[in-house]
Amino acid sequence: MLSYDRPEDLYQAVGVLYSIFHLDIDNLTLSLLNITLPSLLLQSLSASNPASLPLGFGSGQVPSSSSGKFLSDPRGGALAKLCVLCVNLMCTVRQFAASAGQFTAELGQFKLQVGQFARELGQFVSKFDHLTF
Repeated sequence: MLSYDRPEDLYQAVGVLYSIFHLDIDNLTLSLLNITLPSLLLQSLSASNPASLPLGFGSGQVPSSSSGKFLSDPRGGALAKLCVLCVNLMCTVRQFAASAGQFTAELGQFKLQVGQFARELGQFVSKFDHLTF
């Protein structure tokens, strides 16, 4: 995604990545935020000041720039948009899953109550089985 220069191409790549992220939003968003984004930020920092990086960081492949500002607009804006979209989707999915779990629990309780009502109704009706009309 960060290899594009034109905003139209970048935002189209964001759309494609966002679509792919729907497959496993939790793990992919966490990977984006915990692995990819820090690596890109450290890579950007190393391009401007290589001595400031901790050992073991900055070995990822990122589009090079002579000034080290490959995360400036429009690339940085596209990356920020992808991060915000993915975090928002992840929160929405978790909230929906929690409310769906609550609904499922309430539905289970309702089924138990309907079953109990049906048993009681059956017992009540059986008291009148000996009557003939």
